[in-house]
Amino acid sequence: LETNGGSLRFRWLANFDVLNEVFLGTLQRDVSLALGSVVFVLAYSLYHTRSAFIAVGSLVGIILCFPTGAFWSIVVCNVQFFDPLNVFLLFVLLGLGADGVFVVFDAWEQSKDGLDLWRRDHPGEDPVHYRMSYVWRRASKAMLATNGTTILSFVAVIPSPIMPTAAFGILAAFTILHNLLLDTVLVPCLLLLWERRLRGKRC
Repeated sequence: LETNGGSLRFRWLANFDVLNEVFLGTLQRDVSLALGSVVFVLAYSLYHTRSAFIAVGSLVGIILCFPTGAFWSIVVCNVQFFDPLNVFLLFVLLGLGADGVFVVFDAWEQSKDGLDLWRRDHPGEDPVHYRMSYVWRRASKAMLATNGTTILSFVAVIPSPIMPTAAFGILAAFTILHNLLLDTVLVPCLLLLWERRLRGKRC
C-alpha cells in the first residue's frame, strides 16, 4: 500500500498457493451450480418419463460417460494433462444426454400409434420388435446429428497448438461418443425393461 502525492496505490503480490486457493474456491462454487443442473435434469426427466427407473438409470449413464471418456483420453491416448475446468463438460453431457433420452422415450410412446395395424398383419407375434425398430429408425438420425456435430466441433480443436485446448478436445470427443452409444444402446434397453417389468408401478 503506497501513497504518492495524495493518490493511493494498492499492490497485491501473491504466490502460487494463494492463487490456487482462490481458484479452487471459485471452482467449488461452480461445481455446486453443476450439481444443481444435475438435480434439475433429474427432476425434469422424472416429470417427462414418469419413471424413476428411466430417469435415474439414464442420468447415471450420462454421468458415467465422463470417466469412460477420460479413460480413453488419459490411458489409451496417453494425454496426461487434465485441467480441472474439464469437469464442466458435464453441462454439455447433461444437455445432450437428456435430449437423447427424451427423443428415444417419445419415439417409444409414438410407436403405439401403428400397433393395432401391425398386430393385424402379424397375429401372435411380440410387438416389441416392431416398436424397437420404430424407435431406432426414428431416433437414431436425430441423435447421430446432434451428437455427431458436437463430436466434430471438439475434434476440430484437437490440432490446436495450445495444449489444454487440444487435451480438452480429445476428452470431449470421446465423452460425447460414449453418450451417443448410451442413447442408442442403453436407453432403449432401460425402456424395454421398464415396459415389460415396471410400467404401471411406482417406478
